[in-house]
Amino acid sequence: MKNNKIISEIRRLISYEGADAYLVPMKNNFLNDDLNTNEMRIKFLTNFSGSAGLALIAINNNCIFVDGRYTTQAKLEVDPNLFQIDELNFQKQIDWLKSNLKSNSVIGFDSRLHSIDEVEKYNKGLKELNITLKSIKYNLVDKIWKNRSLTKKVIVSQHKLEYSGIECIKKLTLIRKKYLRNQNEAIFCQDKDFISWLTNLRAYKKKYTPSIPAVTIITRKHCYLFLDEVKIPLKNRVNIDPFIKICDINSFSQNLLAACDGIDFIRLDKKYVSYFYFNKFRQLLLKINHLEDLTLEKASKNELEIKGMLKANIQDAVAICKLLYWIKYNCEKSTLDEVIITKKSKEIRKHNSKEYLGPSFPAIVGFKENSAIIHYSASKRTNKLIDGDGILLLDSGGQYKFGTTDITRSILIGNASIKMIELYTITLKAHIALCTLQFNDNFTGRDLDLVARNIILRYGYNYNHGTGHGVGSVLSVHEGPQSISPKDNNKYFKEGMIFSNEPGIYLENEFGIRIENLMLLKKVKDKQNKDNMYFEIISFAPFEKDLIDKKLLDQKEVTWINNYHSLVRKKLITLFDKKEAAWIKKVTSKI
Repeated sequence: MKNNKIISEIRRLISYEGADAYLVPMKNNFLNDDLNTNEMRIKFLTNFSGSAGLALIAINNNCIFVDGRYTTQAKLEVDPNLFQIDELNFQKQIDWLKSNLKSNSVIGFDSRLHSIDEVEKYNKGLKELNITLKSIKYNLVDKIWKNRSLTKKVIVSQHKLEYSGIECIKKLTLIRKKYLRNQNEAIFCQDKDFISWLTNLRAYKKKYTPSIPAVTIITRKHCYLFLDEVKIPLKNRVNIDPFIKICDINSFSQNLLAACDGIDFIRLDKKYVSYFYFNKFRQLLLKINHLEDLTLEKASKNELEIKGMLKANIQDAVAICKLLYWIKYNCEKSTLDEVIITKKSKEIRKHNSKEYLGPSFPAIVGFKENSAIIHYSASKRTNKLIDGDGILLLDSGGQYKFGTTDITRSILIGNASIKMIELYTITLKAHIALCTLQFNDNFTGRDLDLVARNIILRYGYNYNHGTGHGVGSVLSVHEGPQSISPKDNNKYFKEGMIFSNEPGIYLENEFGIRIENLMLLKKVKDKQNKDNMYFEIISFAPFEKDLIDKKLLDQKEVTWINNYHSLVRKKLITLFDKKEAAWIKKVTSKI
């Protein structure tokens, strides 16, 4: 009844605004999904708690489009009587709108939550039916959301040079030299991760991603930083570079005129700038030039960032191994469940490192059929006891002052079935194929994805997510635009980038398996003295030996597993107590 009433209220406002439908994306004012509680509009409307989706509310019908990782989860959370569930695919959205709206219809949207590129695609896709988009000044969901929490202010701190590796002024000089050709040009960016990297500022106390809530305008002389709901303690403010001009984002329009004095051209990436700012620039008659790949500058880690990421992953490896040991020796207790393990993963990391800031994303801890829900989140309603035979999937990560981590292990509780062993070994083969590959700069993200995916496909399975994503340095654990995905035809691969490697197999209502390590991208010369790239694994935790079928492996794969386990022992053995060290020796012995 609650959701019925909410939809009725939204439809009333849609009609009042002279529209026939309304777009509700899973985004905030910075066009990412690092959402505060009061920005989770889709969850408020539909109960869907995943991190990727879009809801379309029309006068007579509704649809929620979800990422492939969340298909199973959406079926469990969303009322099918209120919302059709479909794949998060732009063409499917266009097709749905064409089927459910009449010619000359109007679609309302919040211009802060949609990119320029997105709005232009909607206009192009709906042109033949003369369906148009209308920017509505207020958000319709927020208007009816009673008891909506307020945004908490975040504390901004300097990210020390010993972690960032390069001073802010040097980064600004690099950006200006590369992207600003003339005095009458400026760059606009609203990517929080890029801005945090550029300014060497962080919000360490944020829940998962310590990026600062900001947009920026960069000219040849100045860097204007527009901050949203931020506190900067005096001791931190004095350390901020004096050439950064700090402004309140709520006064953006007033400050824009001064920031763009003498500027005729704004360079920006249409995929990552909201339509709201596009309109602000048009009002000043500024000409817009598309700027691609700006955010890639932060993705190639410098020497100190790499050192910090390695240190973070070693500390995290110790915590993960302690967690695995604790689970193995407590799994027979009737009180152990998914929620307890989720809490324990955070507690062990915190106890293990003084530099631990918090989790890098909500931990995924799923047992038996819950492990088949790709981005499952344990709750009181879904919580499972760790009891009987099954797969426990554990995907978690941490933010440290010097680096960010993400690792997944699928571990055996009780006895294994033949199918569990087969599927685990196939997944491990796919993981090994990618991390042992040497490739040149002609490879795209899709090409690399297929290296792992083709092995899974060969055995008659597949997985509904990319094989890998970029990882930031004390920033988002999902760093773009680089990725290893069937949707990525770009060649975004530079030495110093860090990627996840996480193929999987998921059997709905049975179990799921995913194996993930982080990898550092490096260069090597081939026999013809040409540059080739390869991955070096920087995550260290044992695989589940009891789930490995040696008969499905070739000798190179067996050797690789044994070498990796030997490396785990070498890196970590001295960091454990006597009992833990004995366990590590056992689980990393040769297969």
